[in-house]
Amino acid sequence: MCGQGSAFHREEHTNIEIEPCPSALSMLSIFIGDHRKLQKDFLALPKMVKQQKRRGLDILKSTVSVEDPTMKKFAAVLAIALASLSTVSAQCPRIITRAGWGARAANTAVLPTRPAPWVVMHHTAGAHCTTDAACAQQMRNIQNMHMDTNGWADIGYNWCVGENGAAYEGRGWGRQGAHAPNHNSRSVGVCIFGNFTSVIPNLAARNAAQQLITCGVSLGHIASNYWLIGHRQSNATACPGNAFFENLRTWPRFNPNP
Repeated sequence: MCGQGSAFHREEHTNIEIEPCPSALSMLSIFIGDHRKLQKDFLALPKMVKQQKRRGLDILKSTVSVEDPTMKKFAAVLAIALASLSTVSAQCPRIITRAGWGARAANTAVLPTRPAPWVVMHHTAGAHCTTDAACAQQMRNIQNMHMDTNGWADIGYNWCVGENGAAYEGRGWGRQGAHAPNHNSRSVGVCIFGNFTSVIPNLAARNAAQQLITCGVSLGHIASNYWLIGHRQSNATACPGNAFFENLRTWPRFNPNP
């Protein structure tokens, strides 16, 4: 902290660089610039949330006792950010990153319209999955099909959700998907594993999907006034299945006439 020498000290996993008092402004700008990445790190590493919060609080305790006005501003921003990270973490479902399910490397375009004003729901129309291993295998299967058979740059969906209650990172936030031709450039595509022509996704999957949308809004990737639609409302298809589509009509922000 301030007065402990001139060398930078990096708090592992926090991306906060701390140096002597003369460069306190740079600390503040580094923190503000990286806070969305910190949020993503928190979501990707849920077991480390408490540890990271403790580290942040240690930094906060060190800064609040310093008389430098800039350091006090930094402490205030840090306190707000820690509270924000705790809130966002609570709003998001369990996240399985691309590394977590064994994704192939891919290079996709940035989403042109951000935050996304639309969320498009899909089903795979295939097998259901209720375990982490089975859902991860589904992700790999779909990615292989989309890349090797369809010739796409990556798995088409931004996110997939399993009936194990976890959300799987596809193209992820802020990337243009390949899931609904009329909405790809302005939407987040969320797919639930399974065929929902006659049955609806289980409660774990429905909750995880709705939490994922709330999470996206909290992180600034989905517009707060977004509209939710089913794939069939974007182009001619049976997706996301008759039963699921009827259930989708009851979800917040559903738009019956997009």
